[in-house]
Amino acid sequence: MIGFDELFTGPVKAFPAAELGAGWFKAVRGPFPGLRMVATGGMNARNAAEFLSAGAAVVAVGSALEDADQLPALAGLVERSRMEKS
Repeated sequence: MIGFDELFTGPVKAFPAAELGAGWFKAVRGPFPGLRMVATGGMNARNAAEFLSAGAAVVAVGSALEDADQLPALAGLVERSRMEKS
């Protein structure tokens, strides 16, 4: 029998992530540990780390990129992610 997470060879978009909540990502991660999820919709510098910690492989930001106050925090998240992977 093929598992659900084996059907998807690439990332799965989870939208609107902010409405689903970080808990949803954590819950889905349990039965489907190999599923790569992209959190999109309502993501910003204040909640991105929470979604990554909950199991999102990627966090996609949109309107947050237009907010100059968020750019340094988003850059910091990217830098921390790079350091953790090396």
